[in-house]
Amino acid sequence: IRNYTGSTVIGTYVIGISGLSPETTYYYRAKVQTAPDTYNYGDEKSFKTLSTTLPSVTTGSASNVSYNSATLNGTVNANGLTTTAWFQYGIISGSYSNTSSTQSVSGSSDITVSIGISGLPSNTTYYYRIAAQNSAGTKYGSELSFTTNTPSPPSATTNSASNVSYYTATLNGTVNAKGLSTTAWFQYGTTSGSYGSTSSTQSVSGTSDTTMSIDISGLSSGTTYYYRIAAQNNAGTTYGSEMSFTTTTVCTDSYESNDSFSAAYGPITS
Repeated sequence: IRNYTGSTVIGTYVIGISGLSPETTYYYRAKVQTAPDTYNYGDEKSFKTLSTTLPSVTTGSASNVSYNSATLNGTVNANGLTTTAWFQYGIISGSYSNTSSTQSVSGSSDITVSIGISGLPSNTTYYYRIAAQNSAGTKYGSELSFTTNTPSPPSATTNSASNVSYYTATLNGTVNAKGLSTTAWFQYGTTSGSYGSTSSTQSVSGTSDTTMSIDISGLSSGTTYYYRIAAQNNAGTTYGSEMSFTTTTVCTDSYESNDSFSAAYGPITS
């Protein structure tokens, strides 16, 4: 209700109403009281409130499953309302003791929702489902499951040495960390199967093959060295196969001032 005083009032007035039902047509008109028992009415008009529909949800397959983490995927249609989506998960089917972080969804088309979870125990089956909530309520997807991996030791392959000189060489290899933080190095020595020296270390991570190269020095010239790569993570230590290289021999010949020798340009006499 609005009160106006004066002989003439011309203008627009706006009054909010609430508590209406969704998807319902309402009819209304303006009412003006000009005297104690005198009322004037405006033309009748109508409007229809918007539909409030629960979001549509579909639980998708988990991806990037490792020994302690995974990515949960699903699809949400917000149906035109601001919507929040998340995942519920746990180790008992139908019972979800854990909740992921959330992701906002809007619009009226299917939107992919992907949320990572971590801190999971290895070799364990988890049951999960997607959930989405808007002003109309909460909708849950069907239940799916995944099993975390068993941690694996790294794989390690010894490769040929390079840059071999009198006293130095570069040892090469390939390591796959298998998703765990891994440290790699080389063992080497002058006796096959016995490695009295160890190179510096190099950190490796991820789930793909990583090439590593480590320089060693202080070697003896003209000497055969046997070596292998080693890599270690929380699941164990792996050794590559043995390979070898021979350092270059240092020339130690000497000559007297009256020696003569031939060169590419002919005899030279000193």
